[in-house]
Amino acid sequence: MTPVDVEWVKKNYGLLTEEEVLTFMLDDFRRVYPVYIGPELPISKKTGAQMTVWPGVTFKDGDYSLDGFPLANATMKDIENYICPKVEWFDFSSFSVPPETSKNHTTICGEPFSLLDKAYDLMGMENIMIKMFEAPDLIHALMEKITQSRYDMIKRILETAPWVDIFIITDELGTQESLLMSPEQFREFSFPYHKRLVNLIHSYGKLVYYHSCGCVMPLVPDLVELGIDILDNLQPTAKGNDPWAIKRNFGNKLILHVQVDEQIVMREWKPKDVYSKYRKMIEDLAVGGGFIISTTFRSQDTPRENVEALLQAIRTPLIDN
Repeated sequence: MTPVDVEWVKKNYGLLTEEEVLTFMLDDFRRVYPVYIGPELPISKKTGAQMTVWPGVTFKDGDYSLDGFPLANATMKDIENYICPKVEWFDFSSFSVPPETSKNHTTICGEPFSLLDKAYDLMGMENIMIKMFEAPDLIHALMEKITQSRYDMIKRILETAPWVDIFIITDELGTQESLLMSPEQFREFSFPYHKRLVNLIHSYGKLVYYHSCGCVMPLVPDLVELGIDILDNLQPTAKGNDPWAIKRNFGNKLILHVQVDEQIVMREWKPKDVYSKYRKMIEDLAVGGGFIISTTFRSQDTPRENVEALLQAIRTPLIDN
């Protein structure tokens, strides 16, 4: 949930803390991440917003869009000289003792740990797509640089916080209509780098939660081969996404984390229809386990009655046949 969503739930249901919101929304995950203590993050002269821990990457104040790409015109030397976030920039002292929430909830960790998405942030998506054809060595160098930074961070967390259950890896692979890149490009420029992180996480007995918005169906077999444990979010309005087909074909290998349709159903349907739709989804896909329904929604356009109908559908116990 975004900060805006959290505040909406607090206001509408008389809740005071984020923990109360998560409990009310039936969220079983609790996210943790070490505190940043590195170099002071400068303020962008262009937007007035604070830069992220990735030098030169700044989100426009108030949203998640970027105001520029520090490696947009990078040479190989520029990539070699770029300083990625370092492990010593973060405080792990709080990780020596598990939080109270870890006793009754699943603990999930991640910034999240994106690879391609971070390459987009650094170089720009259009540049990445072009250079996959014109300068593939440049893209491999950038992916290697990002992957090593992620690897070091994940390894330190694994060593200092054995109570963490799941690690989030995220990359946006699709649009509403199609993949952002061909399966062949995914296998060349993404798969081997993600595989290093997946293997590391699995070597400590932890699970990998992989997120992508948009159309992902053509890449599901590759993601299964990659070794991910949980696939999120199977955006329901994206072309071709079919949780039922994935459950049939890969239900013994994947846990499905399925997003509710926040674009149409949660905003426009009647409460009784919201309840019926998601009750059926739960009854169909929860058979044998391996299914999580996401209660994510965009609060600005969501009627309270529909939020309550969704929660009622989730709370209703399953009846064994």
